[in-house]
Amino acid sequence: MEKHRHFSLLENEKIVYLFGNETGKIHTSRYSLTDNNDSEYLTLTNFRLIYESFTEEKDITQVIKTNDISSTELSLPKKTYTDLLCGIGFGIASLVWVWFSFAFGFTSILTWLILLTIAGFSGINLFSYFATQEIPKLKIKTGSSELVIDLMSKTALSDSEEIINFIYSQSAGIGIPISIDNY
Repeated sequence: MEKHRHFSLLENEKIVYLFGNETGKIHTSRYSLTDNNDSEYLTLTNFRLIYESFTEEKDITQVIKTNDISSTELSLPKKTYTDLLCGIGFGIASLVWVWFSFAFGFTSILTWLILLTIAGFSGINLFSYFATQEIPKLKIKTGSSELVIDLMSKTALSDSEEIINFIYSQSAGIGIPISIDNY
């Protein structure tokens, strides 16, 4: 048996992926990682998921066997192109309004208020498209508990698809190996 942090690897058990401060923030029903101080990890081996919490008071290890996992879900942020298209459309409309105003000599306060309204709609739509920062999440459910991992990097996002495939292959008994180069 090989010792890894505060748990021992079983015979023929290999570490597949380690979520830590650089790849994802880990949230469970009892614990929530809010900073990047290497106090919580999630380790995926070819047999189980191991959640570790390291604090000054105690070390807690929560083990989830891959056979106990009922479902996994990868939720990706959804950005609609409607906001982008509306923002561009209102931007073009405001430029046309400016051209129309100067071409026909409309320089009243009402004309400028209409221009500001159209430009405001453009800015709001473009801001809602570009400034929304949803975080992709990997949800792993077992009977009564749920483990949610916020995927904070592109590497974690791409690796999460491999993790889902790995979990399903283990629970189906196929046992398809995936590379362990990530660790």
